[in-house]
Amino acid sequence: ATYVTKVFGGNLKSIALVGLGPNPKKEGPATDLEVKSANRLGEAIVKLSKDTKSASVGVVLPQGTANSGLTQVFLGMTDGAYADTRYKKVPPGGFPAHPLTDITMLGVSSVVEKDVAVTYSLTKMIGSGVDFARDLVGAPSNSKTPVVIADLARKMAREHNIECMVLGQKECEELGMGAYLGVQQGSKFPPQFVHLSYKPE
Repeated sequence: ATYVTKVFGGNLKSIALVGLGPNPKKEGPATDLEVKSANRLGEAIVKLSKDTKSASVGVVLPQGTANSGLTQVFLGMTDGAYADTRYKKVPPGGFPAHPLTDITMLGVSSVVEKDVAVTYSLTKMIGSGVDFARDLVGAPSNSKTPVVIADLARKMAREHNIECMVLGQKECEELGMGAYLGVQQGSKFPPQFVHLSYKPE
């Protein structure tokens, strides 16, 4: 608390202590945050920010936190901030925005500090993909037909330089995909077997 107060000059709205559980390695000092603990910390940061209506949050991380641990904290924050409001009635004035706009990670090593922008950028991409998948899972069946999924795959492929091949009924039959076509027979929509290939340079 003294360290945080010094950094922020005493302008603190509240201080929260977040338990991360026992050291999963049990022997010797931890070299990084354990995945589940880091995720829980990220979720707690977002929840506490919302509960206290705090736009700016400073987090004192355990000593030894590395980039991989920080990645899991950021993913936990993405998880905690996810809200699927697509099928909810919009309240007057719209859904309130999350208050958190600024976060400062304190106590990290110079190596982690040097790469934090890259770590956050890459984590944001991963989080975006996770949210995209959650949106699909949470959508009603009539809004995610095989045709819709195939169109989304094509759009994603165009935007991210990925090869996309969609096999229809005829192509599946020619390849002898009997098991797939057998399962698909129960649908009133045509089969759309999506094959995405990412080939980095």
